[in-house]
Amino acid sequence: MLLSVSLHTVLLGAAWLVGLMGYDEIEFVTYQMELVTEADLDAIDSPPLVETPNVTPLRPEPEPEPEIPEPDPEPDVETEPPDETEPEPASEPEPEVAQSSQPVSEETDASPPASTEEMAVRMEGLRRDYPQYYNQIVREITRCFRWNGGGSWRTVIQFEISSDGRIADSTIQVYSPSASLAFDIEAYGAVACAGSGRLGALPDELPFEALSVQFTFQPT
Repeated sequence: MLLSVSLHTVLLGAAWLVGLMGYDEIEFVTYQMELVTEADLDAIDSPPLVETPNVTPLRPEPEPEPEIPEPDPEPDVETEPPDETEPEPASEPEPEVAQSSQPVSEETDASPPASTEEMAVRMEGLRRDYPQYYNQIVREITRCFRWNGGGSWRTVIQFEISSDGRIADSTIQVYSPSASLAFDIEAYGAVACAGSGRLGALPDELPFEALSVQFTFQPT
């Protein structure tokens, strides 16, 4: 009983002391707002605008360029008068003829090879004056040419038809090869096939002992 009374007495005393101490009042910050219209805002005088003066920034003065010394004058050199003799005109190089990859026979032709322009003139005259023999050359070579590999190849075979209508293996050359070795070999074989006696003898009135030809193979 004494302990209970003592405990309640202590609690009541503590509560009384706390009540005496109290708490600090909290202060609230308040703002006053006034609603106005756009007309009221226009009526309010705005502060005058102050123009800032244009101040140009200070630029550093450019450094003077260093003086470049003038070069020493070159000594006078006596020039020899140009040679008035005209140089001899250089001869135009003959077109190179590509060598064929096929083996050739030991027979050699003593006559010099005809140029491309000369062969073109001969074939044009042959087509005009001897159309039957011209068509015979085209027909027999086309019959002997059997290419089934496809592709857009183009090769030029150069050869020479003798008076009896045969084409010696030594005169067959790949003048302008294609990018396909198999196509060039097939074209080479077609010329050799046609020259084995299929063409017939050259016309008697033809003013050449042998006819030089450049045949273009282009199946497309």
